[in-house]
Amino acid sequence: MPQNSLTLCIDETGIYYRVPICLINDPISYDADYQAQKLKNKKQPDEVQMKLKLRNAAKGDVVMEMSNLITIEQFKQDYVAKVGDDSLDYKLIRFFAMGKELKNDLFVYSYDIINESTVQ
Repeated sequence: MPQNSLTLCIDETGIYYRVPICLINDPISYDADYQAQKLKNKKQPDEVQMKLKLRNAAKGDVVMEMSNLITIEQFKQDYVAKVGDDSLDYKLIRFFAMGKELKNDLFVYSYDIINESTVQ
């Protein structure tokens, strides 16, 4: 422990490890909704038409044109309509972009998704 703290450790080969404090101590006042609240409070930008590629291992890639002002829920409904599979329920679909799950009550612009991005 070079800094007398468990958050920075060195193993026998000299490799440094940074350990988050929440892994050492139980979180006492961790606010899980902070990031969601930050996304909800994002200022609405001007409308932009964009093309997004939706990658799905089972159905293949689908390119969709949409506004950045639609909700993620509407985005999922449009995807189901574009794919044309009646067995799909948009409520069971989960989209991910840039390492985050896209929540139904937020907007496309909330996640800073830009034109020609890929959503999984």
